[in-house]
Amino acid sequence: MKSIFIHIIKGAIMGAANVIPGVSGGTMALVMGIYERLINSINHLNFNTLKKIFITRDFKSFAKNTDLFFLISITVGIFVSIFSLSILLEFLFETHKILVLSYFFGLIFASVFFVGKTIKKYSPLSIFLFLIGFLIAGGMVFISPSSSNSSFLFLIISGAIAMCSMILPGLSGSFVLLLLGNYELIICAINDLNFSILVPFGIGAVSGIILFAKLLQFIFKKFRNNTISLLTGFIFGSLIVLWPWKLDNINSNSFNYFIPNLNQETLIAFALILLGALSVVMIEKYSKN
Repeated sequence: MKSIFIHIIKGAIMGAANVIPGVSGGTMALVMGIYERLINSINHLNFNTLKKIFITRDFKSFAKNTDLFFLISITVGIFVSIFSLSILLEFLFETHKILVLSYFFGLIFASVFFVGKTIKKYSPLSIFLFLIGFLIAGGMVFISPSSSNSSFLFLIISGAIAMCSMILPGLSGSFVLLLLGNYELIICAINDLNFSILVPFGIGAVSGIILFAKLLQFIFKKFRNNTISLLTGFIFGSLIVLWPWKLDNINSNSFNYFIPNLNQETLIAFALILLGALSVVMIEKYSKN
């Protein structure tokens, strides 16, 4: 029972992270030590295992093979967090955007070190992949956001792409939704329980994560160090996207980045960056225990 509660809390942290553009739930999963287990669990939840339980009716074996209770606990935490915190985070993001981004900037900054140290052996290829990951994630700031699109097919595609991004450490599903033009649409649909938007988005999300998990599991097994190097680059590059001090450029649908003046808000922001970094240290320490 205790482990289920802990996994619900970890899922809630992932859910909260996924609501903020620029923050990756996958990064939080990696830092909390549940990333590979989550990918493996999703990968085992496929058509063959579902068919087997209907034939054999052996639920105990099915639950063990799919790590079902772990997956349910994480999923419950994610959804409870998204639905309960989306309104609060939407409000904070609109009223205290710099402070919210500062805290998450600290989270991601510290995550680079904790994820990077899990690389067991460095090589020229792993360093090259780190740079590639950094350039891909950092280069996303130069992509102009699209306009909102609520068509059924586009919502399915948005769900699949966003969910694949959400489980990749360093790539923010919310930021990808922002680029696709549907971030505000999905957040409002969650707050208003608009199922005409949420259902096709959910179909795409579930389909995308099941298909993508199989690929991730294979890559992790065959090329673990190089994969983590690439993901660490993603995380480091996402700091550019997450930089708190930026202004919307209405003419080009992009951002103008700037260095802040030293004032009370900036000092609070720096304190929140430090708090975010310390939060990751505590999460890492607690995960080991």
